[in-house]
Amino acid sequence: MSTKPLPRWYAILKSWRDNPPPDKNGDGLSFSFIVGATREPPGARFADSNEAKQYSRALYNEMMNDPEYLVNVIGCEDDVGYDVLKIEDKGAKCNQSSFKALWNDYGVAISDGQFSCWHATFSEFSSKDKEWIAKAISGN
Repeated sequence: MSTKPLPRWYAILKSWRDNPPPDKNGDGLSFSFIVGATREPPGARFADSNEAKQYSRALYNEMMNDPEYLVNVIGCEDDVGYDVLKIEDKGAKCNQSSFKALWNDYGVAISDGQFSCWHATFSEFSSKDKEWIAKAISGN
C-alpha cells in the first residue's frame, strides 16, 4: 500500500476545514491564499505576472483534476469577498469555477505577492499566517 503524501494544497484546505486559525472563520480559503501557501517558501513572490499566472493555472488544474480529492468553489461575500475553495467528501456535487474567473478575482493580488484576503482586502502573509501554513503542511 502506497503512502503517497497529501498534496500541499489539500493539506492546507483540510487543515482549514478541521482546525482553522482562532482569529478566522469561513468555509474555505481564497485562491490567492492557496497559491501563496503552496509556494516554497510560503508567500514567496513571483518574478513577474506571467510566472504567477502559469503557476496558478497549473495549481488550479491539479486541484480540479485530482481523482482523489474534490475541490468546490463557493461564494464567500462576507469574510473574503470573492469565491473561495473548499474540499468536499467523495460523491459531493461540486461547482468548479473557471480558472479565468478566479484569475480575474485574484490575479493582480497573486502577481503582487498579496496572498492573504480578508474582507476583500489583500495583503502579504502575516507571521501568524505563515505559522498556520507550516502547521497545516506538517500535519500538526
